[in-house]
Amino acid sequence: MTIDVRQAATLSAPFRQYNPGVSAAQLANAFGGGAVAHEGQHQLDYLATGYPMDRKSEHATEMNAYRTELGVAKGLGISNDLYAPGALQKDVDARVNQVADVSTAVWCMSNGC
Repeated sequence: MTIDVRQAATLSAPFRQYNPGVSAAQLANAFGGGAVAHEGQHQLDYLATGYPMDRKSEHATEMNAYRTELGVAKGLGISNDLYAPGALQKDVDARVNQVADVSTAVWCMSNGC
């Protein structure tokens, strides 16, 4: 896995408006930490259950990865597109499912499902 911290800074910029008082560098680090957690969770899933072979198994690993990613944001008290302090759990769950659906669709385009 290659991590480009310059991309983390660029990709985290939209979340500045939701995180007053948090520096751009702190936000980039949090975003990068979430990305590492997300991709790391995929690797753990692959070790446990193998590489996904269909839409259902890919969606399951995406759900796990996004839940792990939001745990980093939550732990750091950072608002992002998955988590905002004080958000209702049903809204967080719906957002995680939504982004997992999008990621699964992208995976399926490359893997023929």
